[in-house]
Amino acid sequence: MKKSVNTYLDESTMKAISATFETTYQGLRLTTESFFVLRNYAQKELRGLFTGEELSALVNMFNATMFEPGLASAQVLKATIEDAQRYEGAVSLFDADPESLLAKIDMLSDNLAFWIMFECNNFWYSPGERDLEEFLKRFV
Repeated sequence: MKKSVNTYLDESTMKAISATFETTYQGLRLTTESFFVLRNYAQKELRGLFTGEELSALVNMFNATMFEPGLASAQVLKATIEDAQRYEGAVSLFDADPESLLAKIDMLSDNLAFWIMFECNNFWYSPGERDLEEFLKRFV
């Protein structure tokens, strides 16, 4: 079953869709469906990389934070962690080692950094219960 959806996109997104796909419908359908495939791939790649304590700290850092996809990168994630640790002790608060976490971030591609930032933000802004244990099971 297909459902009709109306949405608004900014002009630069519409230009990119028009330049990449034959039709707007095709572009929106393929990018939306591809999102979930790519998310699944990223979740598999991230599984086992972080400890539960590190992930708990990362999730906590993205509480009440706006996720901006265009700014998501390993460099931005590293700066976020450094600032959160320096000013709030955010990593140590969860009994995680800040240096170990930062070393792991240094090994991430911007793509994987994007996805871990997305997942941590989505923990707070997705529908349903916010169950940290369930979240951790997906990645530890």
